[in-house]
Amino acid sequence: MSNILVAIELRDLLDLDILRGHTVEWLRPESPVPTGAFGAMIAIITRQIGPVELDGLPNLEILANCAVGFDNLDLAALRDRSVIVTNTPDVLTTATADLTWTLILAAARRVKEGQHLIERGWEGWHPTQLLGVELSGAVLGIIGAGRIGQAVARRALGFGMSILYMDQSPQPVFEAETGARRATMDELLRDSDVVSVHVPLSAETKGLLNAERFSAMKTGSIVVNTSRGGIVDEEALIWAVPLGTPGPPWRTWRPATSCWRATRRSHRFLVDLVALHP
Repeated sequence: MSNILVAIELRDLLDLDILRGHTVEWLRPESPVPTGAFGAMIAIITRQIGPVELDGLPNLEILANCAVGFDNLDLAALRDRSVIVTNTPDVLTTATADLTWTLILAAARRVKEGQHLIERGWEGWHPTQLLGVELSGAVLGIIGAGRIGQAVARRALGFGMSILYMDQSPQPVFEAETGARRATMDELLRDSDVVSVHVPLSAETKGLLNAERFSAMKTGSIVVNTSRGGIVDEEALIWAVPLGTPGPPWRTWRPATSCWRATRRSHRFLVDLVALHP
């Protein structure tokens, strides 16, 4: 039987019977990958695996990445060592699509601004207070029409939205089921009221949403990124958010650290405008 390395974060989630007969070493997040005669490894997305780690695992035959994405893995190095790599597609499709819509609605209805208004001391209702964005009749632009992107788009039909999508390949079944239309990036950014990002992080997609593309979007657009944070150019995002205006036109999200670190921008307004989620 093999010696197996397993991320300790998975210990309470695994059926330990499947590991019976194997020697298991639990890998803690603060610990480097040990060296040794391990035949298999079960990793999570926060564990980076590259040539340095693989050089210490000469017997590794398979690496199971417990994630849909695999940007934590050096695939070329794994291929050179003939290591089989697996991931877990579709396990989070529904959850991620639901979270995406949580963020779209929070932005459209200005939920975070309303929360801060209450926290700071609400002084009463006004007819123009926290007017939001009507989604009925609006256009949803999907960047990356894979499982999650399509699931997000299907939910838009219930809101009476039309759908544009950008993908490397046409998706005829998706188009027939939703009425979606394939568009170029320029068309999608120009015509969408809501832009939702669903592409993997790679050398080609790093910084995909940059200053030029932010400037090409409609004033009043909502941008939601439930892919990797690196797909958004953070400095461009900061400067794309106009400050000090009622009903701010940019309400954006991406899974990354603080986006109010720029010294020349107002902390308070960015806290209002940017909904963050880990």
